[in-house]
Amino acid sequence: MEAIFRKHIHNSPARLHSMQFEILPYNTTIRYEKGSELCIADTLSRECHNIPEQDARAVYGVWVVIPMSAHRIAQLKDAINTSAELSALCRFILQGWPDTIQQLAVYEDIIFKGKRTLLPPSWKPLILSQLHCSHKGVQGTLAIARYHVFWPDRTKNIIFVQKCATCQKIQNDSPQEYLSVETVPLRPWMYVASDLFHYKDKNFLLVVDSYSDYFNLHVLTSSTSNEVIKTLKVWFT
Repeated sequence: MEAIFRKHIHNSPARLHSMQFEILPYNTTIRYEKGSELCIADTLSRECHNIPEQDARAVYGVWVVIPMSAHRIAQLKDAINTSAELSALCRFILQGWPDTIQQLAVYEDIIFKGKRTLLPPSWKPLILSQLHCSHKGVQGTLAIARYHVFWPDRTKNIIFVQKCATCQKIQNDSPQEYLSVETVPLRPWMYVASDLFHYKDKNFLLVVDSYSDYFNLHVLTSSTSNEVIKTLKVWFT
């Protein structure tokens, strides 16, 4: 239950929606308790009375945030109303979907899939240009699109970002770092690694042989470069 209640209500199982809507007005925290730590109910709390059944058609408030201006929202509504496919989709959603289809809803003539806005085909060029304006590459543009909007073949439409010269330049400015593999030593003390560390108010110099993994420690009077160089010279001579 903890994992389910951490998700957005649209991504939780449909059988729990009624319970989640009931507790929305309260500041609740879902926490797992072991059976041995649960309190045993007394006699009074177990006494139940017949409560008349309430109307199951409860009315809930809906809070919707659309990241668009009022003018742009009006244009979106007009585009949905002029699209034969989306107009038919609105009618199907409002009249009732089969039980196997979920997460589609209509609010003020705008279609939502979960918390994402379903866009009409005529809006694809506009939204693609807005998603790509920050030049975050294919994966960055897809991440923004998956969070805010939805339409069929969304991923295929965003592949055009691969041909963007600006995106390629930005990605080439920070190339992926590859793992650097050192040459395997042929004899002891051919390659060594050293480091400084502090323990119990003392400074130590650690030297490790890459061939045998043998290590040696030396207490330093100070952590200056001169002290470290003097100590290493004693070991290597």
